[in-house]
Amino acid sequence: MRNWWSNALLRTKGFVVLSIPLAALISVTVPGIIFSAQINNYVAANRTIKTATTDMSTKLALLTAAESGMRGYAATLDPTFLTPFHTALRQLVPVLKEPNTRDLLTSGQGQELKSLGVAEVRALGSIAAGVSDHSLSPDALKAALLHEQGLMAEISRVIGGALDRDTVRLATLSGHITSARAITSALYTYGLVVGVLGGALAMLLFLTGIVRRLRNVGRNAERLGEELPLLPFPPAGDELGRLDRDLRRTSLLLAERRQEIVSARDQAIMATKAKDTFVSRMSHELKTPLSAVVGFGELLQERSLQVEDAKSVNHIVKAGYHLLDLINDILDLSLVQAGQLRVSVEPLLAAEVVADAVSLVAPLAAKRQLTVTVNGMDGLVVAADRKRLHQVLLNLLSNAIKYNREGGDIVIAAVPSGASTIRFTVTDSGAGIPPNSMHRLFLPFERLQAEAQRISGTGVGLSLSRHLAEAMGGTMGAESELSVGSCFWVELPLAGLSDPVATYLAPLRHAPESAGSESESGSASASASDTVVPVQGPVAELVGVGPLARPGRNGSHAG
Repeated sequence: MRNWWSNALLRTKGFVVLSIPLAALISVTVPGIIFSAQINNYVAANRTIKTATTDMSTKLALLTAAESGMRGYAATLDPTFLTPFHTALRQLVPVLKEPNTRDLLTSGQGQELKSLGVAEVRALGSIAAGVSDHSLSPDALKAALLHEQGLMAEISRVIGGALDRDTVRLATLSGHITSARAITSALYTYGLVVGVLGGALAMLLFLTGIVRRLRNVGRNAERLGEELPLLPFPPAGDELGRLDRDLRRTSLLLAERRQEIVSARDQAIMATKAKDTFVSRMSHELKTPLSAVVGFGELLQERSLQVEDAKSVNHIVKAGYHLLDLINDILDLSLVQAGQLRVSVEPLLAAEVVADAVSLVAPLAAKRQLTVTVNGMDGLVVAADRKRLHQVLLNLLSNAIKYNREGGDIVIAAVPSGASTIRFTVTDSGAGIPPNSMHRLFLPFERLQAEAQRISGTGVGLSLSRHLAEAMGGTMGAESELSVGSCFWVELPLAGLSDPVATYLAPLRHAPESAGSESESGSASASASDTVVPVQGPVAELVGVGPLARPGRNGSHAG
């Protein structure tokens, strides 16, 4: 039975629970109906007995009235006494033919009463006739009256006994009716109480069990989400039992998947370590001969060479620096991914770092007739690693040049973006980036159709720049609009004045800057707020000339 209950469906269990109070109500309703029918029988019998009693009393009264009328007439010879006598006789004749005494008397007693009644009527009739025609002598009249008196006494005895028995039967029936009604009322009350309380108790137990099992399933679901072993519960074949089995199967599948994921993660970690080791070793192996090539190229640049030879040497140096920067970027990215990148944060004048980066990309900007504008430096002091911030800004400026249109604009600015941060922005007037490609912008080696546009680069720069910004405690992002241009920004902490270097640099925020000063490479200084840095005129002559002009390094950080 217990196994059947455990495996039964919830709707079957609910039907069984609901049937308990219904069965209790039915169990008391049937006896109640039986007792009600018995009460009706008692009431009908009581009514019948009362009717028969009334009928017999009526007969006795009619006989008494006939006797009184006859005796009055016999004594006075007054015909007035014959009126009630004849009236009583007319009413007695049909009653005596079919006496309604079956519920009071036995058949023998009924026949006896009928015979006595008929004899009484005849006796009264003969007395009345004898008195009327003076055929009865006094002695005969006396004898007839005594005979009639005896008949009347016998009739009274029979009817009186029947009435006494009727009184007893009526009392007994009244007791039965009262008792049956009390039992019926008790049964209905008991059935109502048992049905309601039993149903409520059964429903409470049923719902309590359901709630307890639901809580158990909920706890196991939570443990499943927390990747903990499931708690053991008694098995069942209903819906909740099947749900618990499904959870356990899911737990086993998840455990298998976790094992597979852990195994795949371990393999990925091993592969990453092997890749990092390979990249590091190969990069160092490549840098040694490459440094020698670049060094000998720079030595050749210092000699007097033919124009064609000088151009070839310049190409060799540019390509060498480009490869060196590419190797350095890959090494930095490997360090970032391995969590081994070290930064040295210090207070820096934003204008100084920006001017440094602008001066290096000026030759490339001049080659494409681009105008570089520097805004909003305002003597801000930023907390950053000089080398890494310079690397980030150089990468953003190089991208702004490569992806810009001919004769376009580049705006670099640095303004406070909060109480404790400074935001560097590099805005270009290029073609923009499609919105559906923005999420891939900072992925390593992702170039967003740059190959189709034949723009040089490796796709490492932006990913590396974001990692570098985060390593310095900042963030990096971008906004773009098609056919309008793109804006890349870097947010870094402002240097606190409690830092001694920042305290020393603070007066320089408001120091006057010399207008129109240019670097040795011919580019305008980016240290002044709202300064336009043109990259035309003499700067163009420096492209590809001399050891200081190294466009390969300038653009090597582009993504």
